[in-house]
Parts: sequence; structure tokens; C-alpha cells
Amino acid sequence: MNDQQILVSAAEAQESRSTIPLPPFRRPLLSFHLVLGAMLVLLIALFAQPTVADPDIWWHLNFAEQIVTTHSWPQVDTYSFTAAGSKWMDHEWAAELAYLAAFRAFGIRGLYALYFLLACTIEILILYRSYKLTGDIKNSFLVAGFCVLLIVVSFGPRMLLFGWLYMLLMLIALDRFREGSMKVLCGIPPLFMLWINTHGSWLIGLVVFGIIIVAGLVRIDWGHVESELWTRNQVRALGVAFAASVALLFVNPYGYRLVTYPFDMAFHQTLNISHVEEWASVDFHTARGKVVFILLASVLSAALFSKRRWKVHEVLVVALALYSGLTYVRFLFMIAVLVSPVIAARVRFFPPYEAAKDKQWLNAVFLIVVAGIVLWRFPNDGKLQQSVDEKYPTKAIEYLRRNGIKDRVLNDYLWGGYIDRFYPAMPVFIDSRVDIFEYNGTLKDYLDLTSLKNSHAILDRHDIRYVLFNKNQPLVYHLRQLPEWRVLYEDEVAALVKREARQSESQ
Repeated sequence: MNDQQILVSAAEAQESRSTIPLPPFRRPLLSFHLVLGAMLVLLIALFAQPTVADPDIWWHLNFAEQIVTTHSWPQVDTYSFTAAGSKWMDHEWAAELAYLAAFRAFGIRGLYALYFLLACTIEILILYRSYKLTGDIKNSFLVAGFCVLLIVVSFGPRMLLFGWLYMLLMLIALDRFREGSMKVLCGIPPLFMLWINTHGSWLIGLVVFGIIIVAGLVRIDWGHVESELWTRNQVRALGVAFAASVALLFVNPYGYRLVTYPFDMAFHQTLNISHVEEWASVDFHTARGKVVFILLASVLSAALFSKRRWKVHEVLVVALALYSGLTYVRFLFMIAVLVSPVIAARVRFFPPYEAAKDKQWLNAVFLIVVAGIVLWRFPNDGKLQQSVDEKYPTKAIEYLRRNGIKDRVLNDYLWGGYIDRFYPAMPVFIDSRVDIFEYNGTLKDYLDLTSLKNSHAILDRHDIRYVLFNKNQPLVYHLRQLPEWRVLYEDEVAALVKREARQSESQ
């Protein structure tokens, strides 16, 4: 065979090989996607404060134990002397049971572990949804990682975390429905039934659900905005799912009262919304405000410079998220949940993922390192208890218990739930169940007391005999100066002031 024949044979062999379809390249088991998910967990471990010192968690545990013990749901207040016997609904009872199970299994580390697990799951679902909608894992991670800075405000053993988890599950189900899966809608109504028994954010979820439905009913083609119309069958299925979701909201221990509770909060709990920190608007002078400003700039840049057109439902959902998050800092988490896929679809800081370049051994090393850091950062019982002792009157409560003091004590608002939990023999003046105390005027009295407005008249009217406050509170300083009040106990956190003689004068 001469050289020319050899070359012809080689060319034919090459052509033959090129006509044989090659098997698709499968993503490695330990892929880069898994590494990016682990990096989100690492970010949360670095930003999450090693504490369970949330003022609400203590009374949440109490009511969960009451449900488990009595097999009934709370109907009236039993922990305060200012609202004793008043009607009250435990509107987050399902989430409370989850935290109680974690607490019974692992103590205060269980509380931390559950909220850490919820935060990690939410962040990973944010990454997953952005990736599924864009096909770009790297830039989706960039946006999801930035969102960790937004959701720090909701870190802690809080019932609200379940609400954001349900929101993401609903959105992922609707994404799959848009892709053609009709059966996935069957899971949304039961999700709302669970949601209303877990947290009041179900109403926001229902609004988002409605926006997504309505946005696909009208044809719009205007500039960079277009609608993505539903088919007739899809409209029928969505209508049934929405109606069933509304109907199942009434499957709860309190009936229509629980369904109307978010509206009552919005329109009747004005002191709660105007004075509780998490209901404040974003302050752009703070570090958190600067993070929000960067996010706003990102949304604006995506609108101006991206060639990708906006869907109507994207515009409406982003508008709802920005309004809610800028108005109330507790809803910054909602911006992360709703806006992240929109931004991820319009940023291109990194080149596309290439499976052929994945190195499983390097990914495995990185995962081991991340797991080690997360375990090292995970606080022990002693550290968690120390964080509680630094914020709550643990020593003062022991003094109260030892001396049998349990009558007519004015307590710090943030300590009410802790006292409910660890010294239930002493009915509190107020705790962080703000609704019940706003209805009967106790919250207003408390705010006037802490601002030294008519303080003596309010103390007399409630026949207050002791004041248990943070020792640096202005009210404590004021009472120290009066001859009829004396400091009975003081430590590095709390001061207990006793009234020695009744005072008839009012300030």
C-alpha cells in the first residue's frame, strides 16, 4: 500500500468515526453544581450569628408544649396579668411544633440547627430555581450568594423561615407547570393549607400566585415587556388550583378568624407596625441599606442594558418584592426569593459551565473543607447558652424565684417570652405577642412608660410593685432617683427596682 492509499484509508476511517454519535457527557456525581451549593451553606454558616436569643421563640415553645400536652389549641391568654383571659390565636402553631421537636431532641442546639437547616434549604432552592430558569449555574450562584446578605435579617429561630420555604416550593411548582407538568398543581392547595397554619405570609404567597395567573391572561407586547399567555387548559387548571387553595385556607383550628388575621394586623395593629424594628423601612445609611442599594442598581441595570425581554409576571412580582422589602425590612428576604431569578437571567459575569472541565477529586476536597468549616462554626450548648445569658435576665429570674417575687412586675418587652418560659409563676406585663397587648392598650402604656410619658400615672394605674428592665433603660435610671423606689437586685444585664411606698402624684 502506497502513501496515497494510506492517506485515503485514514480519511475514510476518520469519516466513519465522525458519523457514529458520541454518548452525551454526563455530569459528574461530585459536580461543580454541588460545590456551589456547599458554598452557599458556608456563607450562611459565616453570617449566621451563633445564637437562639429571639424574643418570640420562648413563648412559641410554651404554646407548642400546650398543644402536645392538652391536644387543644390556645384560645385565650394565660401568661400575662394585663390581658389574662383575652381571646388569642396561636397562628403559627405548626411551625412551633417543628421547633419544639428540635428542642426536645437536641436542646437549644436543636433550635439553632433547625433554623440553620431552613436557611440553607431556602438559599439552595433560590440557586436551584435561578439555575433552572436560566441554565447558568455560575451567575445564578453569584446572585444567590449576594442574597445571603439580604436574608440575614431573618436569621434566627423564626417561624417566618417556613413561609419563605413554602413560597419557593410554590414558585418551583408553577415553573414546572409552565413547562408542561399539569400534575404539579395538585400540590399547591395542600401547601397553602399547611402554610396558613404555619405563618401569616401565606397571604403574600396567594397574591404572588394570583399575579402569575393574571399576567398570563392578557396579551401584552410593549417595548421590553411581553406576556407569556396561558393556554385554555392551563387557565382552567390554574383557576381550580387557586380556588382550592383559598378553600383549604379554612382548614385550621380557628376557622375564618385565622384567614382574616393578616388583614387585622395590617389595618388594626398600627402601634406594632410603627414601633417594632423589623417593620421599619430600609435605612440606606446602614450596611444593610447599602446592600439593598446595590440590588436596586442591579435591577435597574438589568432593565436598561439587558437585551432579554421582561415577562409581565416578572415585572409585577419584582415590583411587589421591592415595595414590600423597602417598606419593611422583614421582607428583604422576599426580595431575595422573588427577584434573584430575574437578575440571574440578565447578568453575565462568568463563562458557561463546562462539564468536561469538572474535576471530581478537587470538588471532593472542597466539599470536605466546607463541611469541616461548617462543623467548626456550629456552636455548642455552652456558647448558645452564653448568648442567651447576655440578652436575657437569667440570673434575675433565679433571684425572683428564690425570693418568691411574682406579682405586678413590669418587665422589659423583649424579656416577656423568656419569663413566660422559665418563670411561668410570674404573669408578665407584656411579651412579644404584640397583637393581644395592642388591642387592650397595654402596648401603648408600655411605650409611654419607656419614653417616660405619664410614667407615674401608668405605674399607679397598673399597681406596679416591681420593675424588671435592662439596667441601662432610661426608666430604670429615672426610678433610681426617686426615694420611693430602690434597686432590689442588679447584675450585668438586669435591674430589679422595687416600690417602697405608693405614690399618688402623677408626672
